[in-house]
Amino acid sequence: MNTESATLTKPNSSFHNFLNLINSKQHELALRIYMFIVLAHWGVHLVQAFQFFVLKCPRPASRGILGSWWTVSLVIQFWHHIEHLLLLHLCSCAVKSNA
Repeated sequence: MNTESATLTKPNSSFHNFLNLINSKQHELALRIYMFIVLAHWGVHLVQAFQFFVLKCPRPASRGILGSWWTVSLVIQFWHHIEHLLLLHLCSCAVKSNA
């Protein structure tokens, strides 16, 4: 066994403890969470198919449930970075005027 895999599965490691937890006491909860993720993923694809085949949306516009959210999220994050840039500029101006 190489040392890299041995360090990942040491009995004291948090990763090993996590694996023991989801394979014992919390196994049903872990399966339910995994099932939710898989079903949500299928739901995205079903909505994409509905948008493409029934609503006749072009393929790039058929983004499913989360498609519009990603566009909105990108705009919000871009604006957030602009706000930080403005804040840094204001702070640097304030420091220069006090110096």
